[in-house]
Amino acid sequence: MEEKVVLSTESKLPPAKNKKPSKAKKIVSTVLSVVWVSVLTVIVSASSQIIYNYSRYSSFFVNGESMYPTLNANVTYEGSWKYPEERGFWGDFNHAGTYICDYGLMDDKPGFLEGMKRFDVAVTYYPKDYVGGVLSGTAELKIKRLIGLPGETLYFDEGGELYVNGEHIEQTFSTFQKERTIYKNGSLKANYGVKTSDTDKSITLSEDQYFVVGDNRNYNASEDSRFIGPIGSKCIQGRAVALTASCKFEVKNGQTSSSIIWSTMKMPWDIKKL
Repeated sequence: MEEKVVLSTESKLPPAKNKKPSKAKKIVSTVLSVVWVSVLTVIVSASSQIIYNYSRYSSFFVNGESMYPTLNANVTYEGSWKYPEERGFWGDFNHAGTYICDYGLMDDKPGFLEGMKRFDVAVTYYPKDYVGGVLSGTAELKIKRLIGLPGETLYFDEGGELYVNGEHIEQTFSTFQKERTIYKNGSLKANYGVKTSDTDKSITLSEDQYFVVGDNRNYNASEDSRFIGPIGSKCIQGRAVALTASCKFEVKNGQTSSSIIWSTMKMPWDIKKL
């Protein structure tokens, strides 16, 4: 009978070979760890920023071209009805088709108005939207540039230049306006709407009035304070903070449906701040 040899203690086992990892493997392992931590940090930071943005701010969309070229610079319309060649007549969702427009976030938390300054973009209603002091159920928000602050005296000259309290104020954003048109009888066609409603006269705001104007200064391209007059503080609903995506509005048989175009959603580092 063959005799079996049994190792009864660990001490009789052959010693294990303790191989040290090579220097190259250590470097690779370290690099991979750093990359993984960096990727994880970016993901957590981006997620936190997105969650913060959508919990801190409210959303808005831009209907029309009154703020072109700042907003809705790349909007499209797909339908049987064609717009005129001039910008400023983009539409009002009254025609069947698909509208692609800007979508963004606005600050509407208590106290936002105190922090607003000249040239901020305001999300607002108009005085005519209030009936007996109550907001009408059919009122729609407007997106305009905050030009005049309470207590100021301002006007636009014939070239569209802004003067506040007698001082020329450089408009640090892009506006869209054609050259002024003079009729054959010599009268001025309101310089495509760059003047106030009183044309040659300035306007003085009360302590609770603001003057808002669209960036698109073409004639009748933007219904704003040049035509409707100043607005009160209660009209302003928020300060536009950033553009975050595009949204799609489909109008069919008098019915409107809307949705976000997910492929246009921007990450925090791509968001266009206003």
